[in-house]
Parts: sequence; C-alpha cells; structure tokens
Amino acid sequence: MKARLTPMASAAATPPAQPPSADLSKSLAAAIDLLREESLGEAEPALQAVLQRWPGQPDALHYLGVLRHTQGRIEESVSLIREALAAMPEFSGAWNNLGNVLLLAGRGSEAAQAYEQAVRFGTDAREAPEAVRALNNLGVLHRRLHRMGESE
Repeated sequence: MKARLTPMASAAATPPAQPPSADLSKSLAAAIDLLREESLGEAEPALQAVLQRWPGQPDALHYLGVLRHTQGRIEESVSLIREALAAMPEFSGAWNNLGNVLLLAGRGSEAAQAYEQAVRFGTDAREAPEAVRALNNLGVLHRRLHRMGESE
C-alpha cells in the first residue's frame, strides 16, 4: 500500500498557529484548494504569496512541503513540514504527511516516529481523521518491517 499525502479539505480544518485574519484565511484556503485540485503550477505561487505576506505562516509551510513532495523535492518537503511543526507541534495532519514523505524516502524509523506523533496529537475531533490515517499508516509500516506485534 502506497502512503498518500493528504491535504486537508480547507484552511479551517487546520489548527490556527496564530490568530487568523480574513485575508490570510481566504488566501490560504484558495492555495489549498489549488493544491487539492492538483493545479500545482497555480498552487505554488499562491502558497509563496501567503508566505511573502505572512512569513513563516505554518499552514502555508506545511502545504508547500506537500507540494514539494509532489515535485520530488523530498528533503525540501521534509524541511518545510518540520518548520511548520516547530510552530504548531500538535498538528496531526502535518505529522502524518511528514511520515508519508519520510516513508517514501526510505526512512522508515523516522516515519514511524512521525506517525506516532500524529496519533498522539489526534485526540480532538478536528484532528481525529488524520490520526486514524496515521494509525493505519503506522500499522502498514510495522507490517512492512515485519513487526507484526506492533502492527495490531
């Protein structure tokens, strides 16, 4: 089973790391919609524009990391998602996506740690779907690594 990055449905689904402004929410939602629609050529400048106006904005960093992964720029993807997590360490969806990128890069132990963090922080209703995905991903990873007892 291939791990899949999961851009969330909207900016409102992500926990805000800083008080959102209407402009930020609208710009971020538009960029995420483009990414979800796989309009990568349009999503990238939209995310860059958010980061230019709101430097270090963690949701934009996270989704730019997802975009970098689709472009095959794995190390940059990992770096951007980690930077987002430094600002919002309880963001289950970003931990799950980090695990997916690390797994696809052949870094299974690091992926397992990221999935475990996603499960750990997926306790509220907003993050629960990502925690379920991460738990599934963690089980699949343990089976691949022949850690059958840990996969259940």
